[in-house]
Amino acid sequence: MIARAEPVVEIAPIVRAHIPTEQLLAHNAFVLMKDAELSDRALFWNLRCDGFHFEAGRDSEGVYVRRHGARLVAPIRLDAGETLVAVGMMLIWEGSEVRLYVTLHISIDGVIQDPRPASPTEGIIATAPEMLAPNRLLNHVRRLALLPSHLYVSEELFQSAILETVALLQSALDSGGAHALLWDIEKDGREIVAKKPKDEPNCQLWLRTQFYQASLTKNLTFTYEPDVGSGALDVLVTGVLADGTQVRACIEMKLAHSTALEHGLDVQLPEYMNRSGTDFGIYCVLYFRCERFPHPKESLVEVEALLKSPKRLLRTSKRPRVIIVDCSLRPTPSKMP
Repeated sequence: MIARAEPVVEIAPIVRAHIPTEQLLAHNAFVLMKDAELSDRALFWNLRCDGFHFEAGRDSEGVYVRRHGARLVAPIRLDAGETLVAVGMMLIWEGSEVRLYVTLHISIDGVIQDPRPASPTEGIIATAPEMLAPNRLLNHVRRLALLPSHLYVSEELFQSAILETVALLQSALDSGGAHALLWDIEKDGREIVAKKPKDEPNCQLWLRTQFYQASLTKNLTFTYEPDVGSGALDVLVTGVLADGTQVRACIEMKLAHSTALEHGLDVQLPEYMNRSGTDFGIYCVLYFRCERFPHPKESLVEVEALLKSPKRLLRTSKRPRVIIVDCSLRPTPSKMP
């Protein structure tokens, strides 16, 4: 077996002093470096592990950024008599898009001039594959004390942290305008002809980006689709108690219009919990509804009553928590009566 290379974590002191490491590892974020005094060659940061690669610095070509195969460069060109004093950089990444803005601070005969952009355009844009930092890199960064390494005082507090993380999916959906990420909308020209939810694998991708922030700030490790002996669980969450004990929780996701909705709660998740050695599980249900997709026929309240009925809770010693996320599309104000 070929040994995997050790994770690479290099962060310049000027970056470490002003930019939290979790910001560099975030899925969507920006970095602002103002008036950085730089040598001709300088590494700002380099984070690399198992296909994940995020690097920025200055080389002979200019200020550069590498992100998962994409490379952006803002060239530094000086006219005769100009001296570079400092460089300002703003880097924004969101999903697959990366934007780089660089300003040059120069002096002429010792007189500081107004900053000017390194590129004549409004910024340099590239597309990079979407990729979350692997757990191996996050764990390595924690060992270097560059990420919170929170130890939970009790298993109940660990469970509360997971419940809070899943419960926040609704507010993230409502405030972030992410409904469109969970729906396939078909158009004929400008006219919408069909709306339907994305399939379960694509919905799980959205869940992963939401859980990722908790992995950065709450010292929770999310492992996706682990083989637990009776199939592939959607999410296994692990944490560490203050006494060093590792604790676990299971999360299974289902779409409310799935024909296996009740089976997932009654059979699948309890079995995954047994195989994973935990009594704590969360059944996360995504409920979709709009005027062009009237499924399931039950309302959200009715689905919740069905899944949380007292009779169902008595069927097994494992009693997963049920959290329903309303992903329904609301009519726009112009379409409302």
